[in-house]
Amino acid sequence: MNRYFLNTIYSSLSKGIDSGYRHGISSIVKLNLEKNFTTEHTENTEQKNFRVRANFANKPDPLYSIEWTKVDQLAVKRFLMEAFMVAGVGSYSLQEELKKLGVEVMDGTIPDFDTFEWEVRKKMLEYGIGLGTQPPTGWLETNLNTAVTTSVHAARWNRLNDSDVSQVYPGLQYRTQRDAAVREEHRALDGKVFYKDDPVWNVIYPPNGWNCRCYVVPITMADELMSAVERTTTDSRKIYDAEVAPDFRHNAGEDKSVWGRWLKMQLKGMPEGEVNKLKEMLRK
Repeated sequence: MNRYFLNTIYSSLSKGIDSGYRHGISSIVKLNLEKNFTTEHTENTEQKNFRVRANFANKPDPLYSIEWTKVDQLAVKRFLMEAFMVAGVGSYSLQEELKKLGVEVMDGTIPDFDTFEWEVRKKMLEYGIGLGTQPPTGWLETNLNTAVTTSVHAARWNRLNDSDVSQVYPGLQYRTQRDAAVREEHRALDGKVFYKDDPVWNVIYPPNGWNCRCYVVPITMADELMSAVERTTTDSRKIYDAEVAPDFRHNAGEDKSVWGRWLKMQLKGMPEGEVNKLKEMLRK
C-alpha cells in the first residue's frame, strides 16, 4: 500500500471532516442566536445583542458555546479513523488501476510509455493525487463531499441533542434543495416533520446518498411547523426507510460513522493482508 497515496487522500478527507464539523457546530450556535432564546421580546435588536455578548463574556451560555464537548471529540476521532480506512481503500484501488495500465503497456494495448505516463497522470488526477491548485475530482471528490456534508450534519445532530440544548428543538423537518437534481426518493421525504426522538431519524437523517444535499431544519414549539409533526410507527418507518440507499441508512451523529456500510463492503473486497496492514498503520 503506497503511503504517499494514502497520506494524500487522508489529508484531504481529514481537513474536510474537521472544517465540516466546526461549521456544523457554528451553524447551530448561529441559529440559537437568531432565535434569541435568552432574550425578552420587548428588547430591541441592539439591546438583545449587547445582553448576549455580556452574558457570553461572563459565563458562556451553553446555547452559544462553540467549545467541543466529549461527544464532539469522540465523533471526530471516529470520523478520522474511518477517513484513514477510506484513504487506504482509495490507495489500494488506485494502485490496482495503475497496475492494469502497466499490464496494458506490456500487452501492447497502450502503444508506448509516453502514453502510459499520460494515462497514469490522468488516473492520479481522478483520485486527487498531485493536483497542485486544481480541485479534487472523481472518487476523491465524491468521498470528500460526503465526509464534509456528513460531518456538518453529525455536528448539528450532536449539538441539537446536547442536554443543554435538546429541549429547545423538539422536532426536525427534512428538506431537499427542491431543484431538478434532487433524487425522487429524497423528494418523497421533503417537508416531513418528525419529533427529534423519533427512531425514523436513525435511518433518514441526511446525507442519504453520495453527494446528497438534503438537510434538516430544527423546529421549536413556537414554530408553525410543529402542527405538521408526525410520529412514525414500525410500519410507516419501513416506508420511509425505503427512500434511503442501504449504505446510507444510518445517522452519523448517533453511530459516529461517515461512510456506513459502504466502507465495510469495500474492506471486504480488499485482500486480508492489505486490510491488516492498514489496521496496523492505524494503530500507530
